[in-house]
Amino acid sequence: MKNRTDQPLVALGLLSLALMVATCKGDQGSTGPMGDPGATGPTGPTGPASSSGFDEQTVTTFTTLTTATTNIASVTVVAPTSGFFIVTGNGVLYGNNTSGTRTLLRAFLTTSSGGQDFNNLTFQDIPATAPTGLYGSPFSITRVFSVTAGSTTTFYLTADVASGAGQIARHNLTAIFVNTRL
Repeated sequence: MKNRTDQPLVALGLLSLALMVATCKGDQGSTGPMGDPGATGPTGPTGPASSSGFDEQTVTTFTTLTTATTNIASVTVVAPTSGFFIVTGNGVLYGNNTSGTRTLLRAFLTTSSGGQDFNNLTFQDIPATAPTGLYGSPFSITRVFSVTAGSTTTFYLTADVASGAGQIARHNLTAIFVNTRL
């Protein structure tokens, strides 16, 4: 009787040789010249009109506040399309507090010159029990205003002192246009 293990080994060797030949590659040859350009595709849809833009005003001086609401900064913008202006006002309120007197300073975002918008305000409230001194409070107010195409709008950062004494400084007003809301 003859041992037949030689046949499976021959088959395994041939299979290994076939795999080696199939996976071995030589150096890549040079590529041929570029072909002619294809036909021009269809024109895509028109994109939206200007979808963003901004304007800003920065004031670095101190402004003494009074009981009359005062325009601290303003920006006037024209809406390129219907959309929204995101308006942010920021700065520092400085209360000159005297012990025994409440100090209340307010800042507003509005579209009215000298206006107060109690839905868009921030304030510094120093109680009468606080010691005499200068108290600084950084602030930031942001509001979204809806606008129509071509409309001109002036946004104001206004401020006043409801009681006590104080100033506003290093204030900035920025209006950024976007044409859609998420």
